[in-house]
Amino acid sequence: MAKTSITLGIDSDLLARARALGLDLAEVLEIALGRPNPADGVEEAGAAFEHGERPEAIADYNRRIRERGCFGDTWRS
Repeated sequence: MAKTSITLGIDSDLLARARALGLDLAEVLEIALGRPNPADGVEEAGAAFEHGERPEAIADYNRRIRERGCFGDTWRS
C-alpha cells in the first residue's frame, strides 16, 4: 500500500511521552485506524474489543471453552 505524507498537530506533552516510549506515531495511527469499528457491526467481541483483541480470536476461544472446558477443570475440587 502506498504511503502518503501528512501534517498532523499533536499535544506537545503527548508527543514527548510517545518519544520517551519509543513509539512510531505513524505506525500507531495506522494500527488505530485499521481496527474494526464496533459501530460497523463488530459488537460480539464486547469489552475485549476495547483491549485490542480480535473478535475472531475471542469467538474461537469461547468455542473451545464450551467444547473442552477451562484449563484446570479436571484438577478443581
